[in-house]
Amino acid sequence: MIFHANPGLKSDRTGDVKCDLKVIQPDGAVSTDETGVACFKGPLADGEENLYLPGTIVRFTGDTTDPKGAWEVRVTMRDVVRGTEIPLRASFTLK
Repeated sequence: MIFHANPGLKSDRTGDVKCDLKVIQPDGAVSTDETGVACFKGPLADGEENLYLPGTIVRFTGDTTDPKGAWEVRVTMRDVVRGTEIPLRASFTLK
C-alpha cells in the first residue's frame, strides 16, 4: 500500500501527486512499468497532516507460472506542486 501526507497545495488548496510504478521479477524482467499515474489530484478532504491512500494500489496475484523468488516493487511519488520526488522500494518473496 502507498500512503502520502502533506502534499503541496495550489492557491485553490488542490494537490497533484503522480506515481511511477515498476514491478521487477526475480530474473530481472519488468512485469509492470507505468509512469505518471495519478495518485492524488484535487482538494484535500481533511487536513494536510492526515495520511491519504491514493486511488492507485499495486496489486499482485501469484500464478503457478510466475517465477519464484524475490520480487521488487518500486514506486516514485512525484509532488507536482512542490516539484519533489520520493522513491520507495519494497520486496516480497513468491514461494
